[in-house]
Amino acid sequence: MSAWRVGLLLRFVAVVAALIVALIAITLLPSAPSFSIVQATSEAVFFDVAVPEMAQIRLDGFATYAETATGSLGFGTSDGTARKPLCLTGVLVPASGTRVTYKRFHDGPVSVVLERRDGMPAGNLDLGEAATPEAVKRASWLRLEAVTTKGDDAPKSLCPGDPFLRLPVYGVAEIGSELRPLGRGREPSAGVLLDGTVTIFVRTLEFGGLVPKTRIYPSSISDITLPPGSKVLEDSADGEVRRPWTGFVQADADDALGVKLITEAKRLAILRPGIGLTPEILSFSFFSQLMNDPTLQSVQIIGAFLFSVLYSLGTALSWYDGRHPLPATRNKSEH
Repeated sequence: MSAWRVGLLLRFVAVVAALIVALIAITLLPSAPSFSIVQATSEAVFFDVAVPEMAQIRLDGFATYAETATGSLGFGTSDGTARKPLCLTGVLVPASGTRVTYKRFHDGPVSVVLERRDGMPAGNLDLGEAATPEAVKRASWLRLEAVTTKGDDAPKSLCPGDPFLRLPVYGVAEIGSELRPLGRGREPSAGVLLDGTVTIFVRTLEFGGLVPKTRIYPSSISDITLPPGSKVLEDSADGEVRRPWTGFVQADADDALGVKLITEAKRLAILRPGIGLTPEILSFSFFSQLMNDPTLQSVQIIGAFLFSVLYSLGTALSWYDGRHPLPATRNKSEH
């Protein structure tokens, strides 16, 4: 076989191999695990308790109200909060599946609402040697409230003690709520998202132990800004299990609630304020993975090097055959 034909074959093999590798990468490359960090300032955070022990709340300094929520549409508060509060010392452990709502407006007091729709107790109380009030033990709706500011101008706390204002989140969460008309109740709004950012980190792919340690990398060079007044939650299909969020809410922030949460949800839905707008999905794409994964970048460099070697070798052989053609007699004997 002539050098020209060998060179052409090498170039053909290089191109076909590159196409096969690209096709395999598109169809068989697994989706890399990722997690998102949400840092925001919001008037409200909601979550359904997944692990009760990770969502427990210290009661010191909190005024506790135990009632069944009636007549509340999210604009104000339950009728039961007009009753005299209880001052308890101990720990409140929300029951699994309980809906927990944290709310705070500007620099006012923080409220914690625990609610169940099935009539079961919203949580269990560990008060040490003190007896648990029967109304609290059976309540399917609990509200805690604490003063978050100190100083001469600060409102007087209803219960003694310093409240622990870093409140836990461990469950399927939502940040902010849809914009609604201002209410006449004690809560001026349903709790909107004021500002925030999302940073997505992705884990590198593992190829049979070739990578000694799992590394992470940011999916983009800048954070993603959340639209003010929007609602952020996980986007999931019908029947798909939603992933829990973990983190905490800082109730003594300069304004509203300081939210710092982590979630492994593959897709986040952002509902911007407006009529008829569909949720905007935030997720990590294949092409972003292909461009940013350090392991894949190494594979691409090796592949590009091998392609260049084969293609250059084929070009060199073709050039050599053109400069040094075979003798005519030899060509005839070959045919």
